[in-house]
Amino acid sequence: PPDERELAVTMFGGLDRVDHAARKYVNLMLGRGSGKTTMCAAYAVYQAVTHDISKCGPGDVPYVIVVAPDKETAKLSVRMAREMVRGQPALERLVVSDTDQMMQLRRPDGRMVRIESFAATRSGTAVRGRTIIAFLLDESAFFTSNNEGNKDYAVNDKDIFRALKPRLLPNGKGMMISTPWPVESLFSEMFDHNWGKCLTAVAIKAPTLLVRGDDPDICLMVEDELAKDPENARRELFCELEGFT
Repeated sequence: PPDERELAVTMFGGLDRVDHAARKYVNLMLGRGSGKTTMCAAYAVYQAVTHDISKCGPGDVPYVIVVAPDKETAKLSVRMAREMVRGQPALERLVVSDTDQMMQLRRPDGRMVRIESFAATRSGTAVRGRTIIAFLLDESAFFTSNNEGNKDYAVNDKDIFRALKPRLLPNGKGMMISTPWPVESLFSEMFDHNWGKCLTAVAIKAPTLLVRGDDPDICLMVEDELAKDPENARRELFCELEGFT
């Protein structure tokens, strides 16, 4: 729509249109406080309830998978998805079982689906062997095990992406969502390759104020962060990595 077009073009790096072939994978560089977890949760519910799973065999329960750097971060999206479902009676009736890590639904077509969270693991072992409707790698720039002092980068988003990709259903989608971090990662490679071009994936950049600038509390938070730690604010809130190593 015209009132959103200028914002969309800015987020897509000046592109008016994105080729359909590039839309299977989405690379979202988002500022802190921009609503990453809310978006993950809403998209997980939408895909679980509406995606075509007719090609799944009898008894095959397909998954919407959320992976994050640690268990607690991964659980946030599932907990938020559960509360979204709880607020809609038509969706709440579909819930068969749930924990803080998983929610299982029986869709109106009678098929079972699961939304489940996992912590990032070496070679993506935790997420192998499942039929996947969609996967969301939350804070994927931070998957590297280096932030725990391990210099071999044994846990990384590239291996997890490779583990998930072959099990993705037709028309399924893989989403990598993160605030920027100045390390080598698949997230940064895909973003650099596709920003403003969208060749093999959709690359979107949304600094915090671009999408939440009408929220006075967010504006105050950004102002405070800029005063206290301008370099960190540039990276986390304005999605600027130039000058960081």
